[in-house]
Amino acid sequence: MRVRVHYVMVFLLVLAHAYAFGQSCDCPPVASCGACVGGLKSLSLRYTGASGSTIRVTDGATEVFNDILFSGQVFSFTGTNPNDKFTGSTISIYINGFLHTTIQTACSGGTFVKSVYGLFTVTAGTSLNGGALCCAPGTTDLIPPVITNCPVNITLPLVSGCSRSVTWTPPSVSDNCAVASFTSTLPGNITVFPGSTFTLGTSTVTYTALDIYNNSATCVFTITLTDNIPPVINGTLNNITLSANANCKAVATWTPPTASDNCSVSSLVSSHFPGQEFNVGSTVVTYTATDGSGNVATRNFTVVVEDVTPPVITNCPASITIPANTNCTATVNWTPPTASDNCGVTSFTSNRNPGTEFQIGTTVVTYTARDARGNETVCQFNVVVTFNQPPQLTGCPENITATAEINGEAIVTWDEPVFAIVCGTLTVEQSHEPGSSFGVGTTEVVYTASDGLGNSTRCSFIVTVQPGSFEVEIPKLITPNGDGVNDTWEIRNLQRASSNSVTVFDRWGSVIYQATGYNNESVVWAGQNKSNSLVPTGTYFYIIEATTGNEKFRWEGFVELVQ
Repeated sequence: MRVRVHYVMVFLLVLAHAYAFGQSCDCPPVASCGACVGGLKSLSLRYTGASGSTIRVTDGATEVFNDILFSGQVFSFTGTNPNDKFTGSTISIYINGFLHTTIQTACSGGTFVKSVYGLFTVTAGTSLNGGALCCAPGTTDLIPPVITNCPVNITLPLVSGCSRSVTWTPPSVSDNCAVASFTSTLPGNITVFPGSTFTLGTSTVTYTALDIYNNSATCVFTITLTDNIPPVINGTLNNITLSANANCKAVATWTPPTASDNCSVSSLVSSHFPGQEFNVGSTVVTYTATDGSGNVATRNFTVVVEDVTPPVITNCPASITIPANTNCTATVNWTPPTASDNCGVTSFTSNRNPGTEFQIGTTVVTYTARDARGNETVCQFNVVVTFNQPPQLTGCPENITATAEINGEAIVTWDEPVFAIVCGTLTVEQSHEPGSSFGVGTTEVVYTASDGLGNSTRCSFIVTVQPGSFEVEIPKLITPNGDGVNDTWEIRNLQRASSNSVTVFDRWGSVIYQATGYNNESVVWAGQNKSNSLVPTGTYFYIIEATTGNEKFRWEGFVELVQ
């Protein structure tokens, strides 16, 4: 009888180290579990033996579970010390008073969810520093989701504008275990969905399915929008009738049209141009607009040149330039021209007469001769009254030197210069206002005063901003245990920099945390790794970089993390 007992115990010890390595959907999601770290803390087991057996579990020498269980029943137990790992090196499990199997409490024992120890299967567990246990590597689900009814490529014309909404029947997704997410995006991770707005051209839509074990599948199709809408030529293009000159030609002028398009105009060309000379007769002028998709629109009008001989004006005065008097005006005299026509001049008029007082600036004097048929020839010359005294300047500021704040800029103010004029209208333009913000370096501030008569005066001075200082306080300890003290790594003053980045490495050089725009509140390290799991107690190394104004700062060192 004793020999038989020993044989059974040896057989059960062998079974205690046999694992089920088939893929399973019963394993915890990879985002909610981890490897055993720091020793086992709790276990849940399923009893697969005969019904009505007394199950007793000891942690070292202390009993932690004792009850009657039936086949398939799950039970849980923790160590002798609450919230701590099991005290003994092994957990002993007895069935009806006989030792059935043992489980090593150290993480080196290789205990996972679905590990089998004799008539007991692990359904859940936790380790001291690693949280919930995962299944053994290679036993979780490796089958990706299945996406069905992936849309075919879509081609649609634009209706108006250079974009339109596009709809489609979304594909469906299934998984042998469970789907964690199902997203549809454009390149650049831009989310789209049926009814989203797309622009001209081809866009690639990708549906991505992810199951709870990070297996993924994709579905890809394209949406192509074509532009069949021609451009629009805008503006008034009326027929033009002109009288021929002595060479039987005439110069025609008009306001060129513009073109618009629902997307973009690539070209607007014309068969003729304003200011071009036309022969006697009718000429069709054609404007052609083309958009970026090759759609074309045209507009036409006719230039008609008639053979008409107008009157002739001789001795038209040349332009006159004269300085203004103290009243900002000038009295101007000239010899009037004469007019003749083969059929006789019916009228010869002028908009200004010799001896008239003129204001500062340019005034066009026009003589008009008309014949009995209404033909005319116009004589024009300019009377230019000049004023060359520039605006007077007082109080132009001296150069200014300031020190930048921590953001790399300084607010600088000054007394503005004063300008005065005799004639015209004073206009002052300035590059900066007093109280403006200036970056580190030198900046020229310029004031320019003009009188509207072509005269101007300039005042300029230099604002020099010297760089200020920037220091941060980097804690050497973080204790993310939820007690409200040092739970996060607060790097004081770093958020005041114009930009920053923080990178944390473990002792093997692997990046466990990285962030930009670190602000000690919404962006702050709380001891987690990239998977948002709490890292173990130990020494971690960091690189901190910041930019303020034109200066860059860098700090390197280590921080102790204690749980």
